[in-house]
Amino acid sequence: MNPSTILVLGLTVAGVSSALTPGFGGYGGFGGFGGFGGSGVPKTNPWMSASTSMCPPGDTPMACQAKKTKCSGVRKAFTGPGGPVGSVIECANATGVAPDPIFYMSIGIAFAKGTPEILADQISPSPTAAKSIKQCTLNATGLLNPDSTFNKTTLANTLTTGLPEPGMNAAVLQAVYTCPEPKDFQVTDYINCITTACINSADALKPAGALKPF
Repeated sequence: MNPSTILVLGLTVAGVSSALTPGFGGYGGFGGFGGFGGSGVPKTNPWMSASTSMCPPGDTPMACQAKKTKCSGVRKAFTGPGGPVGSVIECANATGVAPDPIFYMSIGIAFAKGTPEILADQISPSPTAAKSIKQCTLNATGLLNPDSTFNKTTLANTLTTGLPEPGMNAAVLQAVYTCPEPKDFQVTDYINCITTACINSADALKPAGALKPF
């Protein structure tokens, strides 16, 4: 089976899985009518819970999403020029690692969760191979020093240049230097830590304006 066919199947499986995830109810992702179960009690939406988890408890989903949009450049900064999928495949080709079929089947779920960086972990069942792919993809971003540690000066400059509100700069800058540094190139917790600081400093009601490129 060629990669493009596997990719289509992966996205299809992910879409079906998310539509039938417990908590949504059956029938296209709705429990009963209007997103409510038969008892009239709103069902818990697991994707919505994940999407608001980094926002202050009092934020509405809409306000949270507005803040996340302003801070989306944090995650993008950790993505190579080829994008979340292309960068991983490019690194796999460069290192002679044959992508595992589960990699293609994981694409839809990774994007639905908002953590496409985890795809590098799915490229191979070998932890050593997966680690080398993660190192390769991060090296393509220009955020790694020659000794493979994070260049936080470069990261801080990249992130604070792209933020739409001057007041967000201080919070993000502090997070870059105080959030626990990733180990073995596992960046999700580090990204989430910086993003949380960014979100908590953002104003949901203030228009984002023209975002500068990251």
